[in-house]
Amino acid sequence: MLLFILPTLLLLHTQARTAKDTYNHDVGARVYFSNEIPLNGIAKESKLFYIQPGGNFLYVIVDNSPSSLNYSKLRVKIFKTENSVPVKSDERVYDIDGSLSYTFIKYSFYDAGWYSFDVYSIEGDFIATGTVEIKFSNSNISYTVDPYPNSRVYFSTETPVYGIAKDVKSFKLKPGGGYIYVIVDNYPNVFNVKSLNVYVYKYINGEYVKKDGAVYNMNGKTDFTWFKYDFYESGDYKFVVFDAKDRYVNTGQVTITW
Repeated sequence: MLLFILPTLLLLHTQARTAKDTYNHDVGARVYFSNEIPLNGIAKESKLFYIQPGGNFLYVIVDNSPSSLNYSKLRVKIFKTENSVPVKSDERVYDIDGSLSYTFIKYSFYDAGWYSFDVYSIEGDFIATGTVEIKFSNSNISYTVDPYPNSRVYFSTETPVYGIAKDVKSFKLKPGGGYIYVIVDNYPNVFNVKSLNVYVYKYINGEYVKKDGAVYNMNGKTDFTWFKYDFYESGDYKFVVFDAKDRYVNTGQVTITW
């Protein structure tokens, strides 16, 4: 994705909504970055974005899934690394809808570098931090177009036909275990790789903990693939997918109950 730039200035804009703080702060959040508006807290994640002279924005997403954020305001402190030292460049307060498990803000970048976003409650409780690298697309470093701009990871009880199956977010399986289909869709672009690396995380005590990892072979001339995955524990899971060249594809989240 290409972003475009204006002078050396950082602007922070919010698109979050206001809600009453319940003071029930069950927070185990993470901060990540995307060029997409999140849907149910999920958007295509990346650690590196290229920009052109002119300036534009990314979405900074604070995700506390599956628990509500339970704050009415967030304080965001932004640091830019200068000569290997993080230097504070901005600080803003945002109204959010604390009944949701996520929120997002728009942040405009006008200079290359490493940026860290530290998120706090208005009372001063640390919530999460996230780091992103911004580079100019006309730099000496080679620029590679994202091969998976329209990809998604979703779940179904059906095997996909031409990459299409019923998209289900929550499954009730028989106690003791069962399987569902995990579908990785890159329509309309073919994958052009022979395998995918899949990492499975389970939400435990306020954070996602890695539970599994496997390599799945596939037909690289297609724009989708799928595999069966067995669950032996209920809970909230996250599937993070990379290709055989270790390029990020996308992430999907699913809930398993008995």
